[in-house]
Parts: sequence; C-alpha cells; structure tokens
Amino acid sequence: MQIYLFGGNNNSRCQHELAAYFLKKELDATCTLASNPAAMANCLKEENAGQRLLLFDCLGMNRLECLEIYQHLESIPGDHAIVALMNIAPEEETDKDALQQGARGVFYTTDSLASLKKGIMALAAGEMWFPRKVLNDYFLEKVPLDNKTTPSKEEGLTAREKEILSLIAVGASNTKIAEKLHISPSTAKTHTYNIFKKINTPNRLQAAMWAIKNL
Repeated sequence: MQIYLFGGNNNSRCQHELAAYFLKKELDATCTLASNPAAMANCLKEENAGQRLLLFDCLGMNRLECLEIYQHLESIPGDHAIVALMNIAPEEETDKDALQQGARGVFYTTDSLASLKKGIMALAAGEMWFPRKVLNDYFLEKVPLDNKTTPSKEEGLTAREKEILSLIAVGASNTKIAEKLHISPSTAKTHTYNIFKKINTPNRLQAAMWAIKNL
C-alpha cells in the first residue's frame, strides 16, 4: 500500500517523519509526505498506482477548519484512494463529519502509533475505522427504527430494509437484528438477502460501505 500524509502545521513535519518511518518499518508501506494540494495531486496522478491511503492531518484544527479538507476529496482520482483523517480532537464532532463526507476512517490525537498501525491494516483490508458509537449514532439518526414499509428512493429499499441495513453497517448479525426489531432470525436473513440483491453487493462489508455513501 502507498500512504500519503497531507496537511498539518509547521510542527507536524517531525511527527509525519516519525509516522512515515514507523509505517514503513511495521507495514512495509511506501509513505510520502505531501505538503500542499498541488503536491498531493501530483502524487495521485500516477496511473495503476495500486491501493493508496490518503491521511489528512487535522492537528490544531477545529471542526470548521477540518470541513475545508473535504473540498479536496472529490478531486482525488481513481477508485483505489482511501481517505482518512488523523489527529482530530475527540471532543469535536469531526469524526461524524468525516463519515458523512465519505472518509473511511479517523484517528484521534490520543491514538498511539500502535493504534495507527492497526487502523491502517483495517483500512487496507477494506474495513472502516470509526468508533462503533459514531457509526451507530450516524445510522440511527439517518434511519429511525420504526415499522414503516413504504418504499424509499434508494434502490427501491423499504424503510424496514433501510433499518436493517443501518444495523448491518454497525456490525449487527442477523440474530441481533432479529432481537432489535422483534422479528425472527429467518425473516432477518430474508431481508438481508433482499437488501444485498437490491444494492448489488455480495456481503455485509460492502453493504456497509454502500450504506455510508447512499443512505
């Protein structure tokens, strides 16, 4: 995997170099430091560059300043670019903003290098790297759990199917879904199968990723 570190302030350079050395040693990853949007764009122009992780450093930024980062997300070329934010303040709600805008993960100012390594490994494996509470709150706010069955505009999903998809996205099994919605496990399984078919995804992970982008 190729990793690009972008942003931060003048005091971030030393930390970036330390993180780059650590990631290269621990993950055998190529880590490039990009100091500005132009440098970042040049790094990402290479075709067939393989999987790339773009880490935006938010050190010292408040929530509004972090929002400006999202202006760059739509310009990132290729389907293999994974975007994550690092050094965000736990007390801000930047993690929710990042999830809303399509980032795949966040790392906090309180995270250790070991946690950074674990998170990057998860992102490389196609997983998301957000606290479960952030994912849970996000989906439950967007899809209130009720018993309506009217069709929605998203791929013909009913409100019930959206409820189930929101639970799948936060890691709930069919058994847990059945308990939460007071339905049988077989009914939950049938709903899950129908959801996968409607959104054209083969598994729960890809269904969760679809939900992040479309619900």
